[in-house]
Amino acid sequence: MSEGPAAVVVEWTAGDCDSFAEEAAAAGLPWGTFKPIAWRESGCNPNVWVVDSDDNGGGLFGFNFKGSMLNYWNNLCGMSINEVKGNVPLQMECAAEQYHRYGLSAWRT
Repeated sequence: MSEGPAAVVVEWTAGDCDSFAEEAAAAGLPWGTFKPIAWRESGCNPNVWVVDSDDNGGGLFGFNFKGSMLNYWNNLCGMSINEVKGNVPLQMECAAEQYHRYGLSAWRT
């Protein structure tokens, strides 16, 4: 009996922006555009989290859950504040949803 194709294991390395390129492409994100955003927002670390006067969020792209943004990502793509850290596929999916609907407005490029 055949077991089917082996699962593809993707390795990401915090701080190595290029290690996220394949996942970005799979989500439909132009990595040439989003790589500098990921570097600026997190140093290409999907586990980064910042809490200060105007931020409560993080991940590769600086998803903010403070103030008017509290439910924004959950409403847009189903990502809650507790699901961000380290969840690269979900971060890519939500960034892609934002980008394809509204362009780069969330990242003030």
